[in-house]
Amino acid sequence: FQLGITALQARRMDEAVGHFERCLELRPGSAVCAYNIACARAVEGELDAAFAALERAEENGLGLTDGRLELLRRDVDMA
Repeated sequence: FQLGITALQARRMDEAVGHFERCLELRPGSAVCAYNIACARAVEGELDAAFAALERAEENGLGLTDGRLELLRRDVDMA
């Protein structure tokens, strides 16, 4: 997970996605990993892939706790 975060922050999007996909292999229900894939794909302009990952994040619980949707609205990667 941390390798994915580091790659995302360094704007190495394909590398970040690879790390987060590995995380999802280990923890298939991780909304945060799916969300980070959505962010990386959105930054790269791969909107279909971004929406697919965002849907997976939602299915895994993203947005079900207070404040999560507001965080998503303010995330510059999702602009």
